[in-house]
Amino acid sequence: MKSVLMITTAVLALGGTAFAADMPLKAPRVQQYVSWSGFYLGGQGGVGFSHEDLHLIQNAIDFSYDGSGGFGGGFVGVNWQMGNIVIGAEVEGSAADIGRSNVNCTIPGAQTARCSDKISAFGSARGRLGMTFGQQGGALLYVAGGWATARAEYDRVFLPGGSPFTSGVRDTIEGWVVAGGVEVMLSNNWIGRLQYDHYEFSSNTYLVPALSNVSDTNVKTKLDTVRVGLGYKF
Repeated sequence: MKSVLMITTAVLALGGTAFAADMPLKAPRVQQYVSWSGFYLGGQGGVGFSHEDLHLIQNAIDFSYDGSGGFGGGFVGVNWQMGNIVIGAEVEGSAADIGRSNVNCTIPGAQTARCSDKISAFGSARGRLGMTFGQQGGALLYVAGGWATARAEYDRVFLPGGSPFTSGVRDTIEGWVVAGGVEVMLSNNWIGRLQYDHYEFSSNTYLVPALSNVSDTNVKTKLDTVRVGLGYKF
């Protein structure tokens, strides 16, 4: 009886082993990661905040004032991904209406004057460096920086005896930009972004009577922007 039980147990054990060997193995689930590599282009829009520093050289007088407004434009670039590190290059540009008007900039003892400024366009060429994070690496945190340019307008309106006299300059200014932002892969091709940029442009001196009827004027412009964008990756 014991022999029969032992033989039966051995047969069942061998049968179970053979059955398990015949069962197909379940393949491990492969995690699919988002790819950020490739060319992309898109549109952007947001708000900007300008700051002007005016120094009237011969009078040794300074004026400063802030402005604001909106802008809209586009961008085009390319990314290369290495693991969770993404490097890239981008060119962007926007039409804008950022500035302020009717600012008191009267020289003490001189005629009443009102100043205004406007940034009508700006753009940059920049490098980018970022790191992916989140589910399947579908988000990108990045910094950027590079060369920047803008189209600027500076005006000063004098009111001698109630008769306005307007002088001003229109100039293309250059400088640099630094930025930081986050992008999210909305699908295999569509990318949303939120970004902050700080532009700082070189100071320029404009000869009389460009901004003052009695003094050459040195002007320095800064610009901060917050924008959202939507891009398409090829």
